[in-house]
Amino acid sequence: MNRPYSHIQIIAACVLALAPAASAQAAVAATSDITAYFRVMWGLLIVLAIMLVLFAFLKKRFSIINPRSTKAIRVLEIQPLMPKKSICLIEVRGKEYLLGIANESITLLADMNNSNKSSFQDILDDSHNGQQP
Repeated sequence: MNRPYSHIQIIAACVLALAPAASAQAAVAATSDITAYFRVMWGLLIVLAIMLVLFAFLKKRFSIINPRSTKAIRVLEIQPLMPKKSICLIEVRGKEYLLGIANESITLLADMNNSNKSSFQDILDDSHNGQQP
């Protein structure tokens, strides 16, 4: 008994026949999306690495704190003590000075040229004795 196929059976047969092809295309599209994602991520990482290398080079070459030029005043080191207070070692024409820096004041703590002293405490004591009237 030959029965004619109904429209629903023909559509169902076509969908079942195309389903593996559609899932294969979806899998290929998904893998191509993933590879594109990784290509973009690698590109961004390479650009970021180049930027970090350039930043390190420029920071070392054009340092603000330790310039390599022959200026009369050089900042040798800054050591923060509190949020807005620090001590600073500077060199002025070959002589070193230790400065205390606060919000609105700069104080000479010690003249570091007295190198015959045995310790920093001796130099600091000498500095305080010299400032008292």
